Amino acid sequence: MTMDYAEILRGEVATYDGKDADIIKLAPELFDLLSSLLEDKRLPKSAKPSINAAISYFVSPYDPFPEDFHGTWGLIDDVVLAAWVLDALPDAEEVLDDHWRGAGPVREQLAGVLARKDELVGDKFASMLEYVGLD
Repeated sequence: MTMDYAEILRGEVATYDGKDADIIKLAPELFDLLSSLLEDKRLPKSAKPSINAAISYFVSPYDPFPEDFHGTWGLIDDVVLAAWVLDALPDAEEVLDDHWRGAGPVREQLAGVLARKDELVGDKFASMLEYVGLD
């Protein structure tokens, strides 16, 4: 049986009860959402580079908060970047709702993450954007 990356993330966060667990546990659902959006023709092609950037950020071992160093909490920047990219998609409310499989309304989840962006990643946010070419 082949396991996709979202399943790997689900396994990683399933028992996590450390710092910012409410945010960390969004990682698999956000990764799934980003991945499924690539197939949706309702989004403009111009949205795909930022979606691809957020997906690649999840799998990169060299981001500013690497999981190899921080453990599961190292997903915090991945979640923040994904939320930022998804929140910035133009006219995507229905598309996001159609693909969201997580708990609660997707826009509320994104807003909750972004409201804590400075607390979660601080001054690293600019380098996160630069890392994936979204600066």
